[in-house]
Amino acid sequence: MVQVLASFDVADTTVTETFLTTASLAVGTFNGPVYTFKGAPVITNVTVDPGSDHEVDPVNISFTADSISVNDSGIHVTDGAKQILRVEFSTL
Repeated sequence: MVQVLASFDVADTTVTETFLTTASLAVGTFNGPVYTFKGAPVITNVTVDPGSDHEVDPVNISFTADSISVNDSGIHVTDGAKQILRVEFSTL
């Protein structure tokens, strides 16, 4: 198993993971980060941002009212590649 180093940036409507390693991620039912938001409005949609490096697009994204699960199982990441998620929140 390879430990993949990354940095994370959470902004108003985006979550960015910048990979700091070149590696192939392990294959499994789920392999990736889970982001949990406290005190934020309800999450209504999550998509891959057009500015993302598409070679590191996740296998699947799922979300609840307050969390995002990003499945990166089996993808190949490169040093400096950015996985950017666009997050939409309820306005109510």
